[in-house]
Amino acid sequence: ARTRSNSHTIQEAHSLMLAAQSFWLRDRLVTTLGYRVDPIEFQTYDQARISDSRDPRYTSGRFALNEWDFNGAIAVNTYRPKTFTAGAVLHVLPRLSVFYNESKNSGTPRLDRTVLPTGKTPPPTEGLGHDVGLMIDVLGDDRLFFRFGAFETRQTKDAAIIPDGLSVNTSTSLGGTAMVNIYNVLLAAGRITQAQFDSELKFYNAATIDAVTKGWEAEFIANPTKTLTLRLGVSYSERKRENFFEEIYGYFAEWEPKWRAAAAGDATLLAAVNQQLANAHENIDAMAALQNSGFGTRPYKANLTARYRFAEGKLKGLFVGGAGRYQSRNLTRISQLNGREIWGTPTVFADTFAGYRFTVPGRKIPMNVQLNIRNMFNSYLVGVGRLNAQENGYLRIYLNEPRNYRLTIGADF
Repeated sequence: ARTRSNSHTIQEAHSLMLAAQSFWLRDRLVTTLGYRVDPIEFQTYDQARISDSRDPRYTSGRFALNEWDFNGAIAVNTYRPKTFTAGAVLHVLPRLSVFYNESKNSGTPRLDRTVLPTGKTPPPTEGLGHDVGLMIDVLGDDRLFFRFGAFETRQTKDAAIIPDGLSVNTSTSLGGTAMVNIYNVLLAAGRITQAQFDSELKFYNAATIDAVTKGWEAEFIANPTKTLTLRLGVSYSERKRENFFEEIYGYFAEWEPKWRAAAAGDATLLAAVNQQLANAHENIDAMAALQNSGFGTRPYKANLTARYRFAEGKLKGLFVGGAGRYQSRNLTRISQLNGREIWGTPTVFADTFAGYRFTVPGRKIPMNVQLNIRNMFNSYLVGVGRLNAQENGYLRIYLNEPRNYRLTIGADF
């Protein structure tokens, strides 16, 4: 039998954007402000059972009786997500500045999945972020510059969890099949009508969750000579997930008393409903617990880049350089056997580049030719992302970027 699904049509809309930059206290304080509205409208094509045996779709043999098909109703979903940014830089001293930024934005809805409480497409996700830090021109002549910042980013209400795939009508791992079974036994027992069954039962294949990343980053830039530039970046980040499946837990909390009330007076029927609810909570809780496992993220990262430019002689215009990229061990799993953290291996990648900047004879057009080689030694092509529950095999691996060459040619007009 065919199952229900959603169909969508995105419609374009015009955005509104405002931006401002202001200078205060004789330019010692600089503030920025941005605001943007992006209207989003999409259509959901609704469906209903073919219950009339005289329906041409049934009599022609295209559909079976009680199958689902588009019923002519189109629901228009309209959102007006807003993006907001605000920041300030205060020059406390000639060589010392402090800064603060915060932002809020929204993402495009995930149109390929459905969630509770409506059983339809989830709303747009929301992103929140803020960072604060300081900048120091150590020598006052741009030869040694230091920047440090602490940050937090949060992505909320994202329907990222889809444990049984996109093709399922409803998710067993998230309690969806248990809900279907509850409505089936209530309908078979005559405790609800077919109309209640069709209007109340929700099909969903995804759940929402929040992702939070906190950390800090530091950057050192040194220009010991006019031809040599050194740059070192170091960062630490901690990523975790929060607010697991709030819409599912909230929906079950609201409807469980109603389902039990519909089964009241029949001990066997009530036991069947309670067993399905127990199954649902076991599956949902297990899936929520799985979100606390390692995500393959690497807390510490560092990048060191050096660039030398030839300023005179026959090699004038030529520049060469290299970079090293370090990432610390990744958390592959929190053991379900003894609770210990299981870590992978660190990675170190080496890159190199060379280029030549010149002016086209007779045209006075500045041009730049550059060759970049990333992962020069072709290292760490496969990384372990996550171990399986028995900790004797890989559940997820990551394919890192192999050695590659990129030649770019640019011109200034």
